[in-house]
Amino acid sequence: LSKSGRGRRYLEPLDPDLDDHDTVRARFAPFGAVAHVSLPTAGAPRRRRGFGFVEFERREHAEAALVACDGKPAREGGAPTTIL
Repeated sequence: LSKSGRGRRYLEPLDPDLDDHDTVRARFAPFGAVAHVSLPTAGAPRRRRGFGFVEFERREHAEAALVACDGKPAREGGAPTTIL
């Protein structure tokens, strides 16, 4: 978590359904205002690397997302996501 009062969370593995910034933002918006989403890519063509970051406006929102989502799949039948 950053000193600025914002909270940043690492997500892995990133569910294939969470394949763009808007989808990730929508998934985590119920926990608070999402300031930034980062979905690193590599190679040609640019493919998602299977992890990402979500930064919330407030640390409390990042903590709420961690408590609610860590170890749970993003969708029914999906793989559990680790959130740090």
